[in-house]
Amino acid sequence: MNPLVITLQYRLLAIYQKRQRMLRECISMIVACALVGAMPMTAYAADYSTATGILKAFLQWLFFDGGPYIWMAISAVLVVGVPKGWVQMKTAVITIITCFVFFCIPAIVRYMSQQAAASL
Repeated sequence: MNPLVITLQYRLLAIYQKRQRMLRECISMIVACALVGAMPMTAYAADYSTATGILKAFLQWLFFDGGPYIWMAISAVLVVGVPKGWVQMKTAVITIITCFVFFCIPAIVRYMSQQAAASL
């Protein structure tokens, strides 16, 4: 059975329970109906390999492509936060070193391997 149809059935049952939640449940029921009507062909399209593919692509972006940007954003927050007293200096140093190891070093290694492969 389609998971969106099951959600729709639970929403219909929830409407009759409390008056305060009625408007919210009606809106979510309308959204569920729209999803059931708009995407019946994709209801069973996502499987385990699709989810792992999306997770793999996100992690590759996180650690390789977006890593230096995440490190710079965290550094900017800490540069503002330390003088204002929002973040302790010891915490900022540990955060910067940890973020550099987890986000910048994989990006640097990948960049160097691409440059080495291009020069061969």
